[in-house]
Amino acid sequence: MQKIKYIIFAILVLFISNRVAYAVDTPYIPQGPFDVAPEEKEIIHTCEYYMGQDYWGSLLNDDAENGILCNIYSDYSHQCYLAIGRKTATTSDRMISIQNWNPGSSIYGEALKSYMQMTNQCPSYFIVNRNADANSYTMWGASTRDKAADLKTQLSLTSTGTAMLEAGLIGLAPAENVDVEGSIQSYIDNISQTLRFYSLDSCVQKNEDSLSFTSCQNVLSTLKNNMNVWNVNVNNWLNYGYIRQSDSIMQNYNQAVTNANDFINNQGQVFTDYAKQFYAGRVQNYIDNISDTLRFFSADNCVSQTGGIVNSESCQNVLSNLRSNIETWNANINSWINQGYVTENDEFIRNYRSSVTSANSFIETSTQEIEEQSQGAPRLCRERGVLIGLRLVGYLLLVAKILVPILLIVLGSVDYAKALVDSSADAVQKSTKSLVNRVILAVVIFIIPTIVNFVLSLIPSFVRTSTVENFDDCRVCIFNPNRCSIPED
Repeated sequence: MQKIKYIIFAILVLFISNRVAYAVDTPYIPQGPFDVAPEEKEIIHTCEYYMGQDYWGSLLNDDAENGILCNIYSDYSHQCYLAIGRKTATTSDRMISIQNWNPGSSIYGEALKSYMQMTNQCPSYFIVNRNADANSYTMWGASTRDKAADLKTQLSLTSTGTAMLEAGLIGLAPAENVDVEGSIQSYIDNISQTLRFYSLDSCVQKNEDSLSFTSCQNVLSTLKNNMNVWNVNVNNWLNYGYIRQSDSIMQNYNQAVTNANDFINNQGQVFTDYAKQFYAGRVQNYIDNISDTLRFFSADNCVSQTGGIVNSESCQNVLSNLRSNIETWNANINSWINQGYVTENDEFIRNYRSSVTSANSFIETSTQEIEEQSQGAPRLCRERGVLIGLRLVGYLLLVAKILVPILLIVLGSVDYAKALVDSSADAVQKSTKSLVNRVILAVVIFIIPTIVNFVLSLIPSFVRTSTVENFDDCRVCIFNPNRCSIPED
């Protein structure tokens, strides 16, 4: 019997020594979410939350003040504590686990462990539900207010009742070492600097005929978003009692925010006024351009003639460019009107419309003037009155070329006959010579118009221009009046 006792004792000693050695050599393995070895982990985040009257009402208990404390360790495990009836939780309070901490297909909402690993920040909100037994609680976290609201919907939580109660959307409390007044002063300084250095001239993007306020709007949008964040922080600090509305720093902050909001709200009108001034200058440039063109343009200056050929291309280019510019300017102004920066009632727009009306009339008149200058004198050969006059001249020329030679020959013959009657050799000789000269002159007078007409009629065969072809109508009426074509009225 004594031997059996020794054997049992030896076995117990061996078993205990093995367990001790195993415990020393084997790392600690947690058996649950809160079964941890604190000495082996380092706390990397302490997240504190306070659920006050403004957030909760009376939801978890009759006393609205409740608090949450979460320690996040280096291996991204967590320990959270819920204080009921107190705004500050400690490690002595009841432990509570975050239901959506680890990633998984069965969780509701986002996985907060992944969120903290990526952002290195505490989640901003928690929803705490008092379970049906009224003695236990369940908690979920969310990184944003919208995600917390979505999570509440997914969980089918209600805001009233005893079985399912919403703990509320809980703002992150500041750590004890946060300089609240210093932080608020930095917000004030940021607002002041933004408003002080903000300038339309520096942020407006300009090109020749348009403006872009995108950069200005981005500056204001950033300031507005920052103020939204700052307001959340300040409201949380007010709820925690770290600061009071009566404090001078809060009065300064509220005034700065009011000034900034007024400034931002007024920028829409500022943009409109700035754009109207800018576009008024552009429209005045358009008006000046039109005025300069009308003032210095002259068909006498731009119509040129070389070698009998009229060139009006430079005139036509001036008018064509003016017409094209007006079309572009009209499109720009219509775009500005559609954007609301200018209206048809603006004086500079009315002046522009008046200038365009004058310019269009000028272009039409000048085009006709150029055509007349291009055709020059030959255009007269198409006028009814001119052709009638030229035909009359043609008939007179026809009569003259017949009568004048006849008279010359008759007069020469009479003188020659007188000389024969007088029987004077000298007189006969002189009258003979005079008769011969008169006959030659008569032939020349009769033939010259025919020769000139023939030569002029050959020109259209060698030179094909509207000037020459028009001039040919005048030739026909002068040298061949019977074929002169008179246009009807």
